[in-house]
Amino acid sequence: MELLFDFTQMGIILATTDPQKLPEPLLDRLTEISLSKYNHDELFEIFKMNLPKAVAVIDTMKDAVAKTFRGHPRDAVAKAEELKDFLAANGKTFVTPDVWEKFKNDMGIHDFGLSPAEIRVLKVMYYSNGPLSLQALSASTGYSRSVIQQKYEKHLLANGLMDIDGKRIISQRGRDFMRKILTQA
Repeated sequence: MELLFDFTQMGIILATTDPQKLPEPLLDRLTEISLSKYNHDELFEIFKMNLPKAVAVIDTMKDAVAKTFRGHPRDAVAKAEELKDFLAANGKTFVTPDVWEKFKNDMGIHDFGLSPAEIRVLKVMYYSNGPLSLQALSASTGYSRSVIQQKYEKHLLANGLMDIDGKRIISQRGRDFMRKILTQA
């Protein structure tokens, strides 16, 4: 049985996080629509909307709170849920800078929303005696090269914490972040 389709009357939507894996003939026929990340103001509003009405977070806390998000609303919602539970357990309803810092420390939340694995990658670069090849970074962290490239480096690069110029090196911003983390430990 032969089926005929008239594709001129159809629209096809594709989504990918890695367009280089798509065949060139297909890429030539697509229109790219890039979605920008949420900004700090938008993420802070999403965060506040997901807190109970009885919890107050002053707007001056916006930067301190928003810089712990990874740029997407899922993270803002998850942190609001964690904060709600933290505040209830500690009998608090008002988020002050001290309360926020205690929450971050108790919950293991870091600026830039870094995961322990990303911090480990930064730590290896921090203690290295210079730029590292991807192979050396992989051997030192125990993470595969593809995981480092696809999962960790994107976020570290986007936040200016590392640079790649053939080899991987921690940036000054990354060094400042690691000094802060290491003095808290």
